[in-house]
Amino acid sequence: MTPLEKEIRGIIETEGPIPVADYMRLCLAHPRHGYYMTRDPLGARGDFTTAPEVSQMFGELIGAWAATVWRQMGSPPRVHLVELGPGRGTLMADALRAAQALPEFHRAIAVHLVEVSPVLGALQEKTLADAGISIAWHHVIEEIPDGPTIAIANEFVDALPISQFIKDRDGWHARMVGIVDDQLAFVVAPDAMLGHVTETDSIPFGSILERRHDPPISLLAQRLAQEVEKRCQRRLELGEIEIFGAGEELRRVSPADPDAGPLNLKDREVILVDDVLYTGRTVKSALSIIFRSGRPQSVRLAVLIDRGHREVPVRPNYVGKNIPTAENERVRVKLRGLDQENRDHAVLYSIDHAVGQTAPRPAREGTAASR
Repeated sequence: MTPLEKEIRGIIETEGPIPVADYMRLCLAHPRHGYYMTRDPLGARGDFTTAPEVSQMFGELIGAWAATVWRQMGSPPRVHLVELGPGRGTLMADALRAAQALPEFHRAIAVHLVEVSPVLGALQEKTLADAGISIAWHHVIEEIPDGPTIAIANEFVDALPISQFIKDRDGWHARMVGIVDDQLAFVVAPDAMLGHVTETDSIPFGSILERRHDPPISLLAQRLAQEVEKRCQRRLELGEIEIFGAGEELRRVSPADPDAGPLNLKDREVILVDDVLYTGRTVKSALSIIFRSGRPQSVRLAVLIDRGHREVPVRPNYVGKNIPTAENERVRVKLRGLDQENRDHAVLYSIDHAVGQTAPRPAREGTAASR
């Protein structure tokens, strides 16, 4: 048994089956044992290759495209050239070489590489050592400074964790990873997600849906909206914000009228909902998306769990429960109707990165108020 499998088993034994997205996140980006954290996956000695590794023309064309986009932006004197998941740095090296054909663009560039792998980060530093241009590395996209930006994400989004759902007669059920016959295996959450199957729904039972979204936060927001509507006799609009490497999105959830158009937040009262508040970086990104879609009258933050360790000045207006945590501890929110539980609760567990084991903390498990 590998150290990573041992840790995953510990989490499942503590919390129960975990969503496919959480399983993928652990397998790909666990800080000590994750796939991308421990090796160079590219080339003949790796598991796959990408276009920049096949021909320099690919990166050079990207560089020429970036120069064209820069001109269309009005040729700002400083522009952030951002690459998400830069691999070995080959694409960026080729793009910068092509950018030299337009000296004023080349002088304006500040390169920002978003990379979580120390192995690939070291290769990027080596590849770009002679680039002769300002280069900064970041672990998350939120660290990139504000300003004119051109983003590149080659074969990046398809490596991000996704959620899976299986169609049954009573709706869509979350697909999860559990332990069956002492082996890690796919299992299905017993309760259907919010929503139902209509008679006109032609999708066959047993179909698997894959998408990127955050079910716990969506469910919390829907519950809060339903409670406010019941108490205040006031119809609310519900939206979701997606924050991920290659893009950001604010979309309407309800009313689900296709003619309702996109959410317009200008002069509106907004309540931003999150399950666990940690560093505050996600909230900061969400606020940026909200204000780009229209200046609201007010924005208030409601979180189920505040675990501390803030890195940006964010303070929630409404908190279900404050749970002080250590750096090596994690908080997982499990909700009735979403996970294989019949109640809402939060689980606190600690991770020993030195040995790759999970230590449950049952004494700190409890039900969190959600009002």
